[in-house]
Amino acid sequence: MADPRSDAVSLIDRMLSARVDLSGVNLLTMDFSHPTSNMLDDVEKATSAAEAQISAEFHRYGVDESQAETWARVGVTVMIGQNDVAGQQFSVADAQGLVSFAQRVKLGRISMWSLNRDVQCGTTFAQVGVNANNCSGTLQSKLQFTKILSQVGGAIPAAGTAPAPPPEPDTNPADAPFPLWSPDSSYQSGYKVVRSGYIFEAKWYNTGEDPAQQVEYSWQSPWDLLGPVLPGDRAPTIATLPDGTYPLWSSSQNYLAGQKVMLDGLGYQAKWSNEGATPADAVNDPAGSPWQPLYSIPGEPSASAR
Repeated sequence: MADPRSDAVSLIDRMLSARVDLSGVNLLTMDFSHPTSNMLDDVEKATSAAEAQISAEFHRYGVDESQAETWARVGVTVMIGQNDVAGQQFSVADAQGLVSFAQRVKLGRISMWSLNRDVQCGTTFAQVGVNANNCSGTLQSKLQFTKILSQVGGAIPAAGTAPAPPPEPDTNPADAPFPLWSPDSSYQSGYKVVRSGYIFEAKWYNTGEDPAQQVEYSWQSPWDLLGPVLPGDRAPTIATLPDGTYPLWSSSQNYLAGQKVMLDGLGYQAKWSNEGATPADAVNDPAGSPWQPLYSIPGEPSASAR
């Protein structure tokens, strides 16, 4: 089963990559999958974690906001009273605590499920713990949750204070800070490439898997979207070796394991005996090539991660 948290982050990724002006993210902080004796604490923890995730996603797309600006994008919807999970009750006291939290962080929005449930189950005798669609299943007066939660006025940014939209990705291949993705190349975990102006990182070894391919869930793709190529990014250069550092590679020579050669100013070392195999193939076929580059390829994972 897909992790809903991963799905939610993947959705924000797709919206930001399509340059959608994302005004807010509303969280359903209810029906927690784990046992809890403190609903307010779990709601606050979930909301704070989401604020950090949203901030990180905007940063990946070149939009750096203040914490107050990010909080203004966050909304929370609680299920008042008895939740669908046994033992989980969001009480009147929890609602008042949520208001204090919202006022402290300047939360953008609070809502509840639902107005028609904002009344105690039972009239003369309260029925606590009842999961119903016309009453809350907790001790309260009529519309008490509405009156408490309405103390939060929201944090809608004033006109003209909204952050600038993410910049257009730089699609000039000459500016790509990592190699352009190739359908014929193999990529190991941690390798970074550029595709259509966006930077992706391989989650696992793959060949021919297009990073720009749209998927419903992030786990369906071997690539993580890291963000756009930004204006000012430039292609890195690989330092070449001085002439004579190693012998020039020759297609007619038989090389033994461990021998070093130069090709186009770059160094290579033979992994096993070979003849006629060009060291240049080590870039596109690192596993099958008999040559190991003696330089770092932009985008490839560090030696410790390989």
